Amino acid sequence: EKIGVQAILQNPVTADQLKEAFGKIAVDAADKAVQMMKANAEMLEMSGGDSAAAFKDLCNSTVATLKKCLEMAPWRSELNNHLATVYIGGENYDLAIPVLKNVIKLDFTGKEAHNALALCYQRTGKSLESAEALLELIEARPADADLYCRLARAYLLEEGGLEKAEEHFRKTLELCGANGQPGLKARAHYGLAKTLFRKAGEKPGYEACAPALAELKNAMRLDPAMLAAFFLLYAILKNFGKEAEAAQALEAAKKITPAVPADWLEWFFHYMDAGDTVNAEDALQKALTMDSENQAVLVLAGDVWFRRQNYDKAIALFEKAVAVNPSDPRLYNWLGMSHRRLKQGAKALEDYKKALIMDPDDFNLHYNLGRVHFMLKDYDNARKSYNEALRLNPDLAEAREALSQLPAAP
Repeated sequence: EKIGVQAILQNPVTADQLKEAFGKIAVDAADKAVQMMKANAEMLEMSGGDSAAAFKDLCNSTVATLKKCLEMAPWRSELNNHLATVYIGGENYDLAIPVLKNVIKLDFTGKEAHNALALCYQRTGKSLESAEALLELIEARPADADLYCRLARAYLLEEGGLEKAEEHFRKTLELCGANGQPGLKARAHYGLAKTLFRKAGEKPGYEACAPALAELKNAMRLDPAMLAAFFLLYAILKNFGKEAEAAQALEAAKKITPAVPADWLEWFFHYMDAGDTVNAEDALQKALTMDSENQAVLVLAGDVWFRRQNYDKAIALFEKAVAVNPSDPRLYNWLGMSHRRLKQGAKALEDYKKALIMDPDDFNLHYNLGRVHFMLKDYDNARKSYNEALRLNPDLAEAREALSQLPAAP
């Protein structure tokens, strides 16, 4: 088969045919580059010794080749996938993120790209971390105190996760030992204080908060500039009517200059609790000015608006989070719940369908999708979704109850 300019002049081709030809050439070249890299990597591993520098050079040379292939056919998702895989192999997770986001733009249904992007955000610590992902990391690094602290924080955000949060904050302190890692120990003491305060919420009397206050004292001793600790102290004192002492804690917080987005988020929470939405919005904007793509700030602030039933504001923040990380099914679940409460059924359906591309075995997503179908009076699909939720979790009483409320099948 003739190729080149002469062949094109003799056998004119359409623009689409030319695009397809360039794409095939680029993909073939990329496939060969990746295959060669794998073969050379195996040889390096067999050779023994310190091969880290050689492997890094191998990754860099392969990246250079793949970038040239991408210049030839940027519309081919396979090329972006190859480039992202090489970046991840070389632990260049930050570089892989924009490439994977481009893959997902080209084809949202590709589950592998979503999994890879979620992995990159987890490895860089930029996502709102899940307990499941952190448990996998702990299997490989069972003595990593920081991982246990992050796992405890993840459990603290989960409904019914207080016992596990307490267990893992204590494990963090055990791994840190008496003298090591004061910053990490301060975060663990603070997390433990927050956990114990929430657990004490069901018990009457200020005395029930003594264990939480003891942990909080340890956190503030190790990190006197921990803004979150002062706000927790304020909340405990305010909760039990100790107004003068609470005011002192708040004045101390005002003297601390917010250093990270999480500090401004604490001010956001404080102002929202006080009903001062103007200053709350200002604090949130300052957090996002520091880091406009901070997923934790966007999601946690969105959750506050969601719980206050201001679904439009919640949606705005969740949509920003999705723009940053389109591969977190939890974000689409929050969006779906918000859209459903606004009676925006079509949008909610789209949210849940996207979430299920990434996590098809999440029974909660199937149950929530069923609720949207029910709202839209699509009882057949509601029944399918509820049954799928029950297949995945036979103990889900809510799905069984929802099925009983459906009209009888024809």
